[in-house]
Amino acid sequence: MRDRLLAALRERLHELSTTGGPMLDPERDRLAEALWRTVEPGVVDLEVSMAVGWHQWHRHHASQDENDLRDAVHILGRCLFFVDAAEFPEDLLPDIADIAAGIGNGLLAQAASSGDLTLVEVVVDGWRRVLTATPPEHPQWPLRAVQLGTSLHFQYELTAATEPLEESITHFRAAVASLPGNDAIRSPLLSNFAIALRERAERSPSVANIGEALTVAREAAARPHADRHALPTVLSNLGMVLQLRVNHQSDLSVLPEAVAVSRAALREADADHPALYNLLTHLGTALVLSHKHGGPPEVLDEAVSVSRQALRLTRPDHPAHSTLAHNLIDALLARGDLEEVFSVATDTLSRTAPGRPLYDQTAARFVLALSRLRPGDAAARAGLQLLPVVKDERSRETIMVVVSDGLIEKAARTRAPGDIEAAESVLRQFAAGGSSHAKLVYQLALCLWLRFRADGSPEVLDEAIDLTRRAVDAAPDEDIQAVMRSQLGIMLVSRFDTRGTLADLDEAVQAHRDAVAGMSPDHPHYFERQWSLGQALQARFERLGSKSDLNASIDVARHTLSGTIQDAGVRASVLSSLGQMLRQRHSEEKTQADLDEAIAVSRQAVLAGASGQEQKATFLSNLGLALAERAQLAGSSADADEAVDALRQSVRLTAVDGLYYAAHLFNLAFVLHVRWRVSGTLADLSEAIATGRLGVEHSSPDQPLRGVWLGDLGVHLLDRHLATESPDDLDAAVRAFTEAARTEAASVSHRLRAAVNGGGALLDKDPGRAFELLALAVELLPKLPSRRLSRGEQQEALVSSAGLASTVAALALDQGHDAFRALQLLEQGRAVLHSQLIDTRTDLTDLRERHPEIAAQFESLRLLLDGATGEDRHRRAAEFEACLDRVHRLKGFERFLLLPDLDQLTGEAADGPVVVFNTHRTRCDALIVRPSGLTELRLHGLDQQTLVAKVGEFHSAARMSGFETLDQRRQAREQLNGVLEWLWDTCMEPVLRELGFNDTPQDDQPWPRAWWAPGGLLNLLPIHAAGHHAERKGRTVMDRVVSSYTPTIRALRYARQRRRTPDTLASLVVGMPITPQAPPLPFSEEEAQSVGSLLEGSLVSEDGSATTAWALRHLGRFPLVHLACHGVSDPADPAESRLLLSDHVNDPLTVARLIDQRLGDGQLAYLSACLTAFSLTPLMDESIHLAAAFQLAGFPHVVGTLWPIGDRISVEVARSFYSALMLEDGRLDLGRAAYALHRVTRELRDRFPNNCKLWGPYLHMGA
Repeated sequence: MRDRLLAALRERLHELSTTGGPMLDPERDRLAEALWRTVEPGVVDLEVSMAVGWHQWHRHHASQDENDLRDAVHILGRCLFFVDAAEFPEDLLPDIADIAAGIGNGLLAQAASSGDLTLVEVVVDGWRRVLTATPPEHPQWPLRAVQLGTSLHFQYELTAATEPLEESITHFRAAVASLPGNDAIRSPLLSNFAIALRERAERSPSVANIGEALTVAREAAARPHADRHALPTVLSNLGMVLQLRVNHQSDLSVLPEAVAVSRAALREADADHPALYNLLTHLGTALVLSHKHGGPPEVLDEAVSVSRQALRLTRPDHPAHSTLAHNLIDALLARGDLEEVFSVATDTLSRTAPGRPLYDQTAARFVLALSRLRPGDAAARAGLQLLPVVKDERSRETIMVVVSDGLIEKAARTRAPGDIEAAESVLRQFAAGGSSHAKLVYQLALCLWLRFRADGSPEVLDEAIDLTRRAVDAAPDEDIQAVMRSQLGIMLVSRFDTRGTLADLDEAVQAHRDAVAGMSPDHPHYFERQWSLGQALQARFERLGSKSDLNASIDVARHTLSGTIQDAGVRASVLSSLGQMLRQRHSEEKTQADLDEAIAVSRQAVLAGASGQEQKATFLSNLGLALAERAQLAGSSADADEAVDALRQSVRLTAVDGLYYAAHLFNLAFVLHVRWRVSGTLADLSEAIATGRLGVEHSSPDQPLRGVWLGDLGVHLLDRHLATESPDDLDAAVRAFTEAARTEAASVSHRLRAAVNGGGALLDKDPGRAFELLALAVELLPKLPSRRLSRGEQQEALVSSAGLASTVAALALDQGHDAFRALQLLEQGRAVLHSQLIDTRTDLTDLRERHPEIAAQFESLRLLLDGATGEDRHRRAAEFEACLDRVHRLKGFERFLLLPDLDQLTGEAADGPVVVFNTHRTRCDALIVRPSGLTELRLHGLDQQTLVAKVGEFHSAARMSGFETLDQRRQAREQLNGVLEWLWDTCMEPVLRELGFNDTPQDDQPWPRAWWAPGGLLNLLPIHAAGHHAERKGRTVMDRVVSSYTPTIRALRYARQRRRTPDTLASLVVGMPITPQAPPLPFSEEEAQSVGSLLEGSLVSEDGSATTAWALRHLGRFPLVHLACHGVSDPADPAESRLLLSDHVNDPLTVARLIDQRLGDGQLAYLSACLTAFSLTPLMDESIHLAAAFQLAGFPHVVGTLWPIGDRISVEVARSFYSALMLEDGRLDLGRAAYALHRVTRELRDRFPNNCKLWGPYLHMGA
């Protein structure tokens, strides 16, 4: 009933506004009255109120009846707090704002007491609307500015974000300026204003910020205050501002005043003051500051006293409790009350969440106090237990080395072949005598393990592993099993190093986990076994690059060091390994605490002592590398000098023919290069080059790290060339890069980096050679292993090669290569992650089904190529190539992982041309694929620099929120239209002219289709919407052709392979009118209901209750999916871009999760959400966004958007889209999705030619 009446009344109102229907309409009166009766008392139905309010306003204009006007104002006033001011009669806005302000006051009070961020954000938006609707001369304008400022300050308190704090200050300042000096609200306003200014000064303590805060705080303190609690708060705030001036401007002259006003605040306060604890703690900090700058010792007694009182006044779960405790610790520490510091800090740390700055500060003070109380390492041990990430933490003793007894002990100690043979002989005799005792079997396995380590015989290792497995099965108790499992893990890691079988590595990690789980923490070998797990995890990280393994290995090392280890050499080894792992994690995540801790534990390892010179050299090398990394980041010459000294010692301690001599030389070269970066001393750079060259001389050609070292040497030489302009250094650098890039024994990632560096160095000097190296880099991209890496790690691996494909394609054309070569490179170098997933889901799936053994071998070798570090690296590379050759000889797999040939590419243009764009600083081109062949079209009017500017212009205008002035919105529309016209003139009109699409098809003519593969920055512009729309002369893309998008031609082929005719067109429809921590989408419910009513067999969730798990469970069951909800693009991590369902805060529906799905029934996904086809990131070529994720998950047709869309217009677009898909018999033709979207957006364009924000963002992606 309500919906029918609402629709009828809206239709009457629309008729009145567009065709001039009767101003007084009895039928409209009847509808309005009936509709109003459907609303429950006390309920605000925005849609009904807006319709009835407009009706009453029209009645007033016709009848001049003041009752109608009063009703219109009252009804519409209930809506303004939630609806944009542009939706109301302009002449009623001031009166409507008066009504809305009353609603806002109630909601503001509710938000203040609830602490609900979502409600606070609603209140902020509402007061913005009220203030916008209130004329500046209105007597209530200052009060409403205060209310908006107060709302924004609540938002700041909940989010700690800078923007709401700054905006609140702006509104407070405006209110102060507009109020007379004697106004009643001036005192509380100044109080709030002063607090906000002080908070800004604490965040950004500039002279100006502190100065303004002090001025307003003094004025607030000088005024009378009606509220008895206000003056103490104002005085305490003034004292805090004065402390800021002391701390940040060294103005000691105001220190006595800071103490005085803080004491005065306490004197003025009643015992029931709601923030008495704040007054006390602020006085305490002032007194500690006074003592620090020469005050008498007695002030510390007072500081401790008031700080204790403050802490006692709050419950442990009070938000301020940790801050109060921290301030008490400062006072106690200054007075030397170390026992109480220890007690308070321990309690505080147990109640404070790790990761907060306050946690780190309190933990630092705790460690300092404990170190004074108990000399030695007790403080560090406690610190590690409580805070594993604090810089001052010290490690506890590490695990003990398990030594086998009897002959095994001696054989392991001497490593003498005679001792090993004697042990094996005896143990085999036991075995021959029929003994199946688990320990004897295990000892024989250990003996064989020692023999393998001596002679490297793989058969001996196989037998040792088999025997150890037997021993585990026969072991009488869990403790012995745990010891044996740990050793089994060690053996399996060694076999993985030798043969590269992934199953061995995974079994090794699991064996170590089982070993640790099967031991009691007080077992004498517990920590030793745990450290074996850490080493296995570290080995897997070094081979496969998974951060989860690295983090787990660090956790294990920390826990190991919390145990008791008697062997100082073993303890030092664990410390050094922990330092190495923390440095590796810092290289990945850039967490300063990791690097500082890496240096600390590496230094401890060196000081703890080593079992020999070789081990000490390794410890020094690890320390030097960590110091060099910090020196590079902080520009610290002291760290750089210590790093060089450490590596010099490391080289001196290593025998020239030793296994690690070359490695230590290259590490020395690296730290010398770092010192050159810090100091600029050219001698360091020259020594780095000489040392690196010496390292090359001492490395064998098949050594896996040789490629890494050559790449580093190339960097050193290139830097000296840039410093001295020596052509010889440039030539030498390129030779080093080239050799590194072509060293098949090196990891793919290092080869890729060397190729990019070498090609980049030659770009302007020798483009031909640059092309050879960069083309090699593109060909290496698909060989990057990724399936064992997280989505984020895969993205990080590709960031360094962002833009590579565009560069090498432009070079190819400049160097006279044909267009097919350029297109091949773009196909291979773009959407690499996309292509690897297609490999996994097409070619590799077929290979696994038809030739499972070869598929398993291929998967294993591909994953291992980038991680192996042993001497078998060269052999593995050959095995990988041999495996590929074997696959290519199989029928149907001749083109497996090879560049597509021309016939394959042109075959995809049968339904319409595919246009692949390439933009680069040197040239911009369109590569046009048609059944007849490939055409290269130089886009002379398009250049990269202008493109960058136009993208910025376009998206700054597209992001306008609707709160701007009419003039600002008009300028934004002009800016958007200008970019679309420029895009037509420089890019799309030349392409369409080349294609022969010169006119709009007649009504009886079929519309042509075209697929666009924009790439790079063009991905951020709506090339389907380019044109001169205001002219209405057909000079637009949408007046010539039906547009679709694809990341690559290969992706288009994948989408087409997924097309099929489903048995049913059942649909999944989701609407999210209300979303946690996001603005409401009131029209999404209407959209879901409307779409659901059009589609057969729909499962509709329109009330905002849909969860991520529910959606994932149902997505694969329906051929058609329609989602009307918020969408969020994440530029920092595009794989975390997400659709917002009801549980998105804890369980978001991200790109990464969608890509992992295989939705077999999916045919069309309609994403009625913001930014679903947008990805502003260095990986724009990767097309990592929601629309592409749905395509990878199995939907051949996806409708997405390039920028935020209005939820009201989205209802109309969705309804029209499905109507256009519907055949005469009521069935849907999903194959015409692109045509339907084109028709709907073109019709919308015809109605609003100057407002591309309404019709421009929609695009079709896929088949």
